[in-house]
Amino acid sequence: MLTHSDGGKGMENIVIQEFKGTKEDALGIKKIDDLTFKECRYTVEEIIKIGEDKNNKIFIAKKDKNSIGFMSVMAVNTLHYNGLWVDLIAVIPSYQNKKIGKKLLERGKEYANSIDADFISALVRKNNTASQEMFKKDEFKKDENLFNLFFYDKK
Repeated sequence: MLTHSDGGKGMENIVIQEFKGTKEDALGIKKIDDLTFKECRYTVEEIIKIGEDKNNKIFIAKKDKNSIGFMSVMAVNTLHYNGLWVDLIAVIPSYQNKKIGKKLLERGKEYANSIDADFISALVRKNNTASQEMFKKDEFKKDENLFNLFFYDKK
């Protein structure tokens, strides 16, 4: 298990750890989503299964053993590139704006280096200005020229 802690003001007990596939970790992720996006439709068992997929990696921010944020990333390997996609970063409201997302993103960068990814990308909703600013501050560049997102909703 890789863990990273930070000695920043008031944040000395924050640890970033990899998802262990436990019910406790899955419940923590579900709780974080319930307090933030309220969009997770998966059961605890399904979250565990997603976390066990070799192309997915989930990092959880914990303070005093309580889950306060998480980041889900997906390794994407094609004939053209080896990339890492940030699927989701979520931090419970009482810990937002305290650099928890940045700490998760730093851990994601370390993971990207460990798998020799060519790049890290993230798809952020237009109305999620806080996340957009976090990525910009962490030296991510907004692409307005190379790609258009095409989306098929089968609902």
